[in-house]
Amino acid sequence: MGLIRGAWLLAAALGTGAVDAATLQLGEWPEMHECQSCIPLQFRRLELQLPRTEVGKIFSTGTGGLAIELVPPTGDLKQSTAIFDRTQTHLRDLFGKSGFLRTHNIKTPRDYWDTLGKEPATDDKLLRLVRKAERIDSASSYMRMSRGTLTAYVVQAAEPRDQRIYFVIDGDETYYMLVGPMTPALVNAILANARVVEMP
Repeated sequence: MGLIRGAWLLAAALGTGAVDAATLQLGEWPEMHECQSCIPLQFRRLELQLPRTEVGKIFSTGTGGLAIELVPPTGDLKQSTAIFDRTQTHLRDLFGKSGFLRTHNIKTPRDYWDTLGKEPATDDKLLRLVRKAERIDSASSYMRMSRGTLTAYVVQAAEPRDQRIYFVIDGDETYYMLVGPMTPALVNAILANARVVEMP
């Protein structure tokens, strides 16, 4: 992938070159590059490289569901980005009674995020509600990119605190969510160096 094309695709992922905010756009993963001053973070099977210029501290409350906060160098927790993980079981529990998963033939996390990138039919009120809950309906862009067994869905939301990156691993019921303010430099580092690893 050429540098110019790669820069355009990343700009689209960040919402600066979006063509259609309502539907899923396909892009190419930014080229992997060595990060000299990055903090490696393994969250279950997802490994990220976090630039020290963007992440000053990694924080976890240690209570409830496992969540990690990426705190900016300023130390302002209100500006941190949270990392969560969920499973297909969570989706089944969430939508079990509504029939949403069955109606849209959603069997995997990838199916779920792909479905949310579709333009809802006029009578599909539930899809509209779910897209709204995930901030996709008001996003300036929603992009999918894949590398090997890893797929990322990037939502450039209207509000900085609603920026999102979702990671899905082929054959794995767990999916990962990054939610919160993310600078272009942080998004670039996260996407460029994300990879699937085995649990220790």
